[in-house]
Amino acid sequence: MDIAAITGSLSNLFKSELGGVLLNIFRTLLEFFSPSNAPAADDVPLPDTTRR
Repeated sequence: MDIAAITGSLSNLFKSELGGVLLNIFRTLLEFFSPSNAPAADDVPLPDTTRR
């Protein structure tokens, strides 16, 4: 698998008009499903496993 060929194809796709539309759709979906102002995850305490 040639990574350069894959990234080159993706780069050419996103440079085209259709690729620009797809890129905007992906960005919108990403912002909708993971907003930047989402609260951080809570720290979950792990059980104590050092008992003797």
